[in-house]
Amino acid sequence: VDSIAKKIKVVEAIASAAEITNIKTITARAENLSGKYHFIIGRAVTETDQFVRLTLHLASPVSFNKISNGWILLKGGDLTGELSQAGIASGSGTGRETGIPTGNRTGRETGIPPGSGTGREKSQPAGSGTGRQAEVTEISSWFDEPYFVTKKVVYIPF
Repeated sequence: VDSIAKKIKVVEAIASAAEITNIKTITARAENLSGKYHFIIGRAVTETDQFVRLTLHLASPVSFNKISNGWILLKGGDLTGELSQAGIASGSGTGRETGIPTGNRTGRETGIPPGSGTGREKSQPAGSGTGRQAEVTEISSWFDEPYFVTKKVVYIPF
């Protein structure tokens, strides 16, 4: 979903070249959509609290996947303040909690045990706000290129 048709055409071309058939592209604004979705994915769209507000009506209560339905966001920089402002506790995930693979380019686990004091363990939910908890995974755990040093995957269950 994007309100800019040119971006949607690029996604369609990539999906076609990669022979991905279980994708639907829509030129529209998220707040004008209807329907229910198991996962809502965003890439550096806006602040997390605004993105959650604009897309919450699209969240499906029915879940049958290995991980709970939720938002999966690709973000950069220090997200502590942004997630806190949205009332979402943040912790660093190892991928074991949700099944989202982490590790090197092959998807293998990093081998860092939860609770080892590395900063990659999940934090406890916040006492206020939405009660949601984000799992933040560094993309640099998959890729060595300097561009990815500040990039993260943020998973927030609905």
